[in-house]
Amino acid sequence: MSRSTAVTAGAAAGVLGIALVVWSVIVPRSVPFVVGALLIAVAIGLGVSGARGRLSHVAVVGGAALAAIMIAVPLVIRTSVASEGVLWRTDEIDASSIVTVIDGAIYSVGWSESTQATVRRFDASDGSVEQTWSHSATRPAYLTDDGGVVFLSADTRRSPDEVPAVVTMFDANGEQRWSASFPVPEDHSAFVVAAREGHVLVSVCAAAETDGDQEADASASCQLSSVTPNGETAWQSDWAHTEQQPFRWETLSGGVLPQSTVVSDAEGSLVMLSPTQHEPLRTLEPDDVGAGGPMFYDGQLIAMSRSGSSCDVTSYSLHDGAETWTSTIDCPEELGEPVMWSASGDGGPVYLGFGNFADLAVWALDGQTGESREIPLDELANRRFPGSLVSLRGAVETTAGAFLLRLDGRQLAVRPWTGGDALVETEVAGPTVLPATAGTQTLALVSYPSAESLPFWISHNPFIPRLDRDSRTRPYSVVTVIDMNGDHRELTSLFVGEKTKVRVVSPGRVLVVPEQGSAVLLEVEQG
Repeated sequence: MSRSTAVTAGAAAGVLGIALVVWSVIVPRSVPFVVGALLIAVAIGLGVSGARGRLSHVAVVGGAALAAIMIAVPLVIRTSVASEGVLWRTDEIDASSIVTVIDGAIYSVGWSESTQATVRRFDASDGSVEQTWSHSATRPAYLTDDGGVVFLSADTRRSPDEVPAVVTMFDANGEQRWSASFPVPEDHSAFVVAAREGHVLVSVCAAAETDGDQEADASASCQLSSVTPNGETAWQSDWAHTEQQPFRWETLSGGVLPQSTVVSDAEGSLVMLSPTQHEPLRTLEPDDVGAGGPMFYDGQLIAMSRSGSSCDVTSYSLHDGAETWTSTIDCPEELGEPVMWSASGDGGPVYLGFGNFADLAVWALDGQTGESREIPLDELANRRFPGSLVSLRGAVETTAGAFLLRLDGRQLAVRPWTGGDALVETEVAGPTVLPATAGTQTLALVSYPSAESLPFWISHNPFIPRLDRDSRTRPYSVVTVIDMNGDHRELTSLFVGEKTKVRVVSPGRVLVVPEQGSAVLLEVEQG
């Protein structure tokens, strides 16, 4: 190649490379940016070599180094956008993991290809793995309140029309305690439904029968088996499992098993059963659970019954079935059936909502004492547009543990559920995921910022997807952590990916599992 041709080719490559790089920064695109950086490297090598009339090794190396730097800098920024308040990072927890906290320790439950479940326990102070359990499983593993792990798998060596369910129990130290099999006929499903003091309750249920098209009337006949700490079956009994239950049994996997469960008898009463004894802990007549429930809450069963314009809300212990408190509140019949929810079992109350919009009424009850308070709607306004009324859905979304949120655009006010002035008034980064996550003293929110609110090196980073106003793609998440202990303190960190999950671990500490990258533990600096 002649000197003039090399210089001309180098100039053309340089112009094209610079144009691609500039365009890839204005409208973030990774592939054109990399091509542009490489063309600039080629331009330097060709131009300098052509001007000198011979190959310049220095120019080639220099161009390659410049291209490497141009590509590496935005990549480093992309992988380290979350920095403020990071106590530790780990790649052992990914976006598909189910995260639970037991006695201050972090548990991640993973399930791969429907055949293998893995549970890890992490030290919350440094992120180190303290214990790992792994076993074949047909669904995510179950956890017990004392740190044990229960796996449910199928014995495929048997006949295909009756594949036994195999339940395997491990203790908190990783030692296998026992393994037991239960016949599962065709069109039946097996679940682990309760655990207490080493005992486990296993249910094998037939497919639900429905009355017409009414899903609410669905019920299933189930055989419950109690397994002792040495793996022996202590007793078996037949019951019904209906849609009136506090939750669906299939949703229990991946979380902490309750100490007792609830089934139905032939008369429609609810029966509380413990794995440790054959006799029911308590039986609730249909009239005792006729409205808005029941619901499991922090070791209790919360049920509500209506008599005219008043409702009795009653708490029963899942440990022994004893009634722990009863509270009577106003619930006018014209407002319809109530909705009962709990934003968190960690210090938050039980919430009740009646009606909607102009006729909406919201109550909160202390989960330990039953003390009640009617909440003024202006304390938890989540308005869809200016001047709109608060809906029941908006009320549910703006309760977070012991906190009530008033969100108006980007302006956030946080109040205690017991009433009083706002604990915090702050501004969020953009549209916020509700309901928020809360602990006893800590609130964590995930927001989606606009491109204009982010630094240039992030909003125009070619390795971070473009944030288009007309697109529903949200490539960034901002996590805001607010600690209410004493004078409130807060921090914000930016993460790549839309589906960012948060979990309050302890006061001032929040685990963040982003859609992309490592999980991190954020800690609010204490004053």
